[in-house]
Amino acid sequence: MRNVYHLLGINRRQYVNYFRCHSMTRSATGRQDIEKGGKIILPITSLVALNWMEISCPWMFRLTNILTNRITHCGVLEFLSDEGQAILPDWMMRNMCIENESMIMIENVVLPMATFARFQPQSSDFFDIPDYRTVLENNLKQLACLTTGDILDINFDDMTYGLSVIETQPMKAVYIVDCNLMFDIENPIKTEISKKSLGYRLDGRKVIYNENSDNEPIPKARGIPNDDYKLGSIRFIRTSHTITNNNNQINNIKKFEAFEGVGHQL
Repeated sequence: MRNVYHLLGINRRQYVNYFRCHSMTRSATGRQDIEKGGKIILPITSLVALNWMEISCPWMFRLTNILTNRITHCGVLEFLSDEGQAILPDWMMRNMCIENESMIMIENVVLPMATFARFQPQSSDFFDIPDYRTVLENNLKQLACLTTGDILDINFDDMTYGLSVIETQPMKAVYIVDCNLMFDIENPIKTEISKKSLGYRLDGRKVIYNENSDNEPIPKARGIPNDDYKLGSIRFIRTSHTITNNNNQINNIKKFEAFEGVGHQL
């Protein structure tokens, strides 16, 4: 029988189909908990085709955005969607840069078992999670595959943290169910700050920042208090100018300094 399929040019081991994708939160399934996982819902005809092709479990799929060729990988949770529709988690749709009713290609693949993965948080807030490594492990248990370049949603205490997958071994797409996965977490992405920036205060005055990345304003130089100041007197600060006579420059008179005097300590 397999020789007949070979002569007809039919690859009975390769499942390929096109679907209109729908967001998990906007579908009629009512399964909000599925959003936290890394599996999709396909129609019942996909199950029939997989069984007819004698494709053994576990079933893993490559999802491709046919417009941009952006890909990701996932498992399948159920076969309950309407014909021609695939229901995806929102975070998976963001990774593929697709929206509702976008057309995607789904094909079954065989992925190697993961041995190592490297992640990078999108924000330093991720490290504020108590025992964040355990939280990450619990979230990874809800996934079936990892793809280099994806951004995962890590959920903890009604908060969602973005985590980039920057490396997977032995390949760029791996299977992570029931495996001994070693992983590393790098420092979060830092936003580069220009060496010298100019800001404005609420009163409209300009504020110049230091050249270092600490983003601290440059303190203004202040004068020395005038201990001889008498109540009721006002002294105006005047700027000295250069006096020219017959194109000959004359040195300025001693410049006035505000609050000129000597400080004393008790």
